[in-house]
Amino acid sequence: MLSMPKKLVVLVLGMHRSGTSTITRGLSALGVDLGDNLMSPIKGNNEKGFFEDVDINSLNVEILNSIGHEWHSLRPISDFDLKGLCQNEYFVKKAKAVLDVKLSDKNSFGIKDPRISKLVPFWLMVLNDLGLDVKVLVACRSPISVAESLQKRNGFPYIKSFYMWMDHNFNSLHFTRGVPRLVVDYDRLIDDPRTQLMRIADYLAPGQALNEASVSEYISTFLDDNLRHTKHTTQESESIHSVPVEVRELHLLMNKMAADPAGCPAGDLAESQLEALSAKQLSNNHLLTLYDYAQDSQRAENAVITEKIQTFEGKLSVLTEERDTLYRRLEEVGAAFSNSRAEFERTIHASAHTQAYLVNELQQVSQKLELAEANLAKIQNTRIYKYLVRCM
Repeated sequence: MLSMPKKLVVLVLGMHRSGTSTITRGLSALGVDLGDNLMSPIKGNNEKGFFEDVDINSLNVEILNSIGHEWHSLRPISDFDLKGLCQNEYFVKKAKAVLDVKLSDKNSFGIKDPRISKLVPFWLMVLNDLGLDVKVLVACRSPISVAESLQKRNGFPYIKSFYMWMDHNFNSLHFTRGVPRLVVDYDRLIDDPRTQLMRIADYLAPGQALNEASVSEYISTFLDDNLRHTKHTTQESESIHSVPVEVRELHLLMNKMAADPAGCPAGDLAESQLEALSAKQLSNNHLLTLYDYAQDSQRAENAVITEKIQTFEGKLSVLTEERDTLYRRLEEVGAAFSNSRAEFERTIHASAHTQAYLVNELQQVSQKLELAEANLAKIQNTRIYKYLVRCM
């Protein structure tokens, strides 16, 4: 019986802000399917798209949360936890179910999520159990460029970003030993996209011709200078002393691997260098764990302070509203008082006017009465009046 060719899965590994999205979009130009449920672009972050499957991203977030990790955690995931994840029936079944759906009508599928760099053993086990042909691309970018990008986007201190870079890239190489892999330098891809796409295509399917229309469309419409805001060389990493020694050494090794057509110059030498870096990585684990716990503690404290501030702001808002209500009421009472006072003053003024009028009228009546009395007295003194009185 003829065996059916295996379906191809291309894992794009590497650190956040290292060009994994650009590389994954390049896979699409080479005919690798990325699925139809991709994360939406975010303005100011990845405006041209993440090219990251929503379901796989959600699963990775769930897996990391289950072991107390986040995408930016520095403390390494222990071998115990990695082994536990590989034996976790719920996560294994869910990952296989997701991949079965994604690959049901495809011969190839590209998976990109920098979180996978922290979970390589889990995903390699799942992919191997499904009998898939797995190839790995590891994105490489200067740790200084990555640190600058994360400082701008997330406010991370450079030292945190340097060790995040180390963790993601070391894991990507360390756990893929024995698996076909190719290191792709982001700056080389931007500077000479056709050469890098040919290098990737030859790695994925040797001898297969490029789809010139797709490649040209990728180069002319997707790639542009706005995708890369900074560019730093390995020489700069060597000269900047704030970059940890082991980070510099790994960057130098990855740069050599990215310059090699096969992706792994002097294979045995590269592996021995990785082993030496592994010892340094282990020696840092305790300090990185302490740093993470300190950061977690600080975040928890900040959350408490933020909650208190929000509570205070809520109470202040209520008090401010009560004050404004009292001010409005006071203005209303003041306005009513002013209106009453004006009305009272008008009434007083009208009363005074009426009083003056009545006094004047009284004076005139009094004068008329006095005149009448005088006239009466004159009449009473007349002979006729006296005669009339005697006759009555």
